[in-house]
Amino acid sequence: MGLIFVAVALGPLIAFTASQLRALPAGHRDPGLIIIGVIFALFSIVGVRGVVISIMRMSDPRVHLRVTPGTLRLGRDFTVEWEMQGGKRSLSALRIVLECCEESEYQAGKSHGTAVSICHSAELVNTQQPDELRAGKATGSIPVTAMHSFNGGRNRIVWKLRVIGKVPRWAGIKDDYPVVVMPDGWEAAA
Repeated sequence: MGLIFVAVALGPLIAFTASQLRALPAGHRDPGLIIIGVIFALFSIVGVRGVVISIMRMSDPRVHLRVTPGTLRLGRDFTVEWEMQGGKRSLSALRIVLECCEESEYQAGKSHGTAVSICHSAELVNTQQPDELRAGKATGSIPVTAMHSFNGGRNRIVWKLRVIGKVPRWAGIKDDYPVVVMPDGWEAAA
């Protein structure tokens, strides 16, 4: 809704700026007015693009994942089951990747950001078979030498299942599903 509002609200501003530019004589055009008009036009284009992509994604199938066991542990096996629901389009390829990222927030002067480094990546599913695209099951394991999930404020270890689905001549699916990975033997400490 916000993207639609931006695209619609900027339309009259662009029209007003263009009419003001046309009303001025050719040699007396204000460069500031031209810059403002270009900025409004760019924001409007970005808003319309966002609306189009959002509408395209609404017709994509939805991926429902179930991970067993619910809490993953280092050095242990797990099962991931998937099922496609809804959507008017069908997938032509599906990938599910288990990924671990180290995220560190930093500040350099007045600018700040987050550095992301992939620590572990394991492809669980890579298929183009129609039966497996609709639903399926795969197993995987987390190396015992990997780092468990961690949130230390500015530094984090984040585990996720990344689902990438290709839809012919369409936007496709790119979704991340966070998972929690605990150290092996964590129940004994509780």
